[in-house]
Amino acid sequence: MINTNNNEQEVDDSQIRKQLWGGYIPVVFNITAEQITSFTQPFPYYIMIPRQSYLSLFIEKVKTHFSDFVSGFGSDNFWLSYNEVPLQWHVPAGVVFDLMTILYGNNNNNNNNNTLNLPWNLTAHFGGNFPSDAVVRCSNEEDAQWHFLNNVKECMYIRYGSTTAMMTLSNDDQAELWNSVKTLNESQYMKMKDKIHLGSKQNSLDDIKVMICLKRAQLKGMTLESFIKDHVNPTLKKEINLFLIQGIQPDGDTEMLWLLENCCLPDGFLYICCK
Repeated sequence: MINTNNNEQEVDDSQIRKQLWGGYIPVVFNITAEQITSFTQPFPYYIMIPRQSYLSLFIEKVKTHFSDFVSGFGSDNFWLSYNEVPLQWHVPAGVVFDLMTILYGNNNNNNNNNTLNLPWNLTAHFGGNFPSDAVVRCSNEEDAQWHFLNNVKECMYIRYGSTTAMMTLSNDDQAELWNSVKTLNESQYMKMKDKIHLGSKQNSLDDIKVMICLKRAQLKGMTLESFIKDHVNPTLKKEINLFLIQGIQPDGDTEMLWLLENCCLPDGFLYICCK
């Protein structure tokens, strides 16, 4: 069992957080043939996307790359898909990738370790039938920032019953918080996280929302395995045999409090992708 009060363990935990912030996904963007309006075929667009970041922050780069090959699209009609599934741009990129891994990954070694072929092949859609029932429109970076800050407020309210610390944050501090995510500045993010008490240590998980699970689960002292067994399985009415957190399948005896303190995404939520 992990002892988070041990000084040596605290050092190791900080290194784990740094490694999580250093995770990237190799991605290639393509467009479908029916979208091309030029006589020449565009090259695919390759990029490394940080797991802690958001697909919305790369939309303008993708648009610029393909701009000479498509025409007549509105800025708010752009969307992305994988395997014909529209992707949620306001969820951290690493979470979207893990969810697609759970749903469509290849299990080549029969050990429940699903993988996606890399680079991650995404399709960029310039207009067409926008999937408004599955995707929120994103016109610009301001939309992305607005959704991120609102996710942080939601997380704070669920944890502490109040968003006062966030609501009283100056515009400059809100911009600094968002900029720390944009630039992958983990030290800047941790400073802002402490300022709004999003990183406060807790003695229980009574009011923690784990995105795929119950809002108010009584989780004090639980391990990941017992949490999945006692709360996720009954909620989803099925037995979960594969789960990913930050692209990793942790040991079942990992403490939920430790996961909360070290494996949350920048919006403050602990995401567990299950199957």
